[in-house]
Amino acid sequence: MFSVTMSEVTKVYPNGTEALKALDLNIGPGEHVVILGHNGSGKSTLFRCMTDFENITGGYLEIGGKVPASFKKRKERSTFRRNIGLVFQHYHLTHNLSVLQNVLFGALGRQPFRKVCAPIASSTLRLEAMNALERVGMESVAGNGADELSGGQKQRVAIARMIMQRPRMIMADEPIASLDPKAGKEIMDLLVSICRENQLTFISILHQMDIALEYGERIIGLNQGEVLIDKGVPHIQRSELQKLYMSPKEQKAKWNEGLVEYGV
Repeated sequence: MFSVTMSEVTKVYPNGTEALKALDLNIGPGEHVVILGHNGSGKSTLFRCMTDFENITGGYLEIGGKVPASFKKRKERSTFRRNIGLVFQHYHLTHNLSVLQNVLFGALGRQPFRKVCAPIASSTLRLEAMNALERVGMESVAGNGADELSGGQKQRVAIARMIMQRPRMIMADEPIASLDPKAGKEIMDLLVSICRENQLTFISILHQMDIALEYGERIIGLNQGEVLIDKGVPHIQRSELQKLYMSPKEQKAKWNEGLVEYGV
């Protein structure tokens, strides 16, 4: 299980946009955390920094005992990324290939390309891929083309592919944004159950308050690159979450009216 330590982390883009402002966060091994906020709050930037797709501008970031800013070799970076299972809003499947082949690609971090090609993949690897598909309820369509699937089915296949990585932490960026409510709930149920079964740290990036309250154990709320909320779900009021979607001027006005607590 991975832990996350962030101290005074900032991210400033070349155009001067300050996306993250001196964030201090600690996420323990096995925690299930939702990072919540509106578009432009900094949550996607935080996701990219935590997964080493963006470099932080300042501060200290450590994940699973590794400091991404210290990586000098491609192998260090690829090993780090292999331990983090990623689930995205878009499924990134290869649509002209079979479901089984897409799942086998999840083993690329530990196997050369030729060994994950379905016709010549080992029986052991193929069995592992079928077990991953069974875990997500998709074993019956292993031979189908990925382009034949619904959105919810594609996300399940993407999760099976992620299972093939054998990750030590799962990070999901808006994993249900493209799905209808029923399929979205099924995907969140699946992700949470996989993490609990394997004792994995789970960090999901969301913008839906109801989903965050239902599936998070702890919510970290961002607004304009700053942490406004960091609490366990049992201690959070809906009015606190609503201020994440307000501008600073609106927050202050509500505070003056006595409707919400202003600030952290």
